[in-house]
Amino acid sequence: MRYLEEIFDIFIYMPVSLTNKTIMRLYIALIFILSFTSCKTISYFNTPNDVFKENSAVYLTDGTVAKGMLTVNFETGRDAKDYIILQEGPADKKIKLANIEYYKIGNTSYHLKKVDVLLNDFQQLLFVKRLTPDSSRAHFYELYQQKSKSPDGREYYYYFVSLPGYDRLVAYNIASKYFQPKFDEKVSKMFLDCMPVATRIRNRESGFYLQTFTLSDKKKVAVWQRIIKEYNQCR
Repeated sequence: MRYLEEIFDIFIYMPVSLTNKTIMRLYIALIFILSFTSCKTISYFNTPNDVFKENSAVYLTDGTVAKGMLTVNFETGRDAKDYIILQEGPADKKIKLANIEYYKIGNTSYHLKKVDVLLNDFQQLLFVKRLTPDSSRAHFYELYQQKSKSPDGREYYYYFVSLPGYDRLVAYNIASKYFQPKFDEKVSKMFLDCMPVATRIRNRESGFYLQTFTLSDKKKVAVWQRIIKEYNQCR
């Protein structure tokens, strides 16, 4: 709806020097746009937690799948954060988070996880994008925070790991105390069921080790994806 606000601003701050003919054309254009938008359902996907009427499939904890137009209002504050809304036909249905595993839009899945985003021990239930395939033994997730919601107006990406045996809602921030400092000691112990991977981490091999103050998200992602890939191939 931002473009409608911009159009209204044009009329509010319209230069007085415009001719009547030009003003009439602008009014006609506005009427056309309003008529078009009133007939067409507006949908958008800003982040996994700010979605409005996107065609999706919601996978539930009882093994069933609900399909319809999904709305997730975790970032807008217009709805409570203990459910999502799925429009099935003409009716809206509220689905409680306790009953949700994940949802898919196209081929991309967004999983419900309890995450500590800012490393302040405050955990939030949020949907995070899964970057690993279904068959992966460990999973890697991404959370995107848009400019308008971050404290300093910048875009941020956060990354989380979930290992075998974790509760379905558990995923740890890769910058958290569970992995740093002493990445080699802490993370190698998590992969003891695959000694080749654990050994490479313990020995701080290139591509399998992160220093405590590694700033590059690109490097962090590359190291974790390499570890998980090798772990998946371990026999």
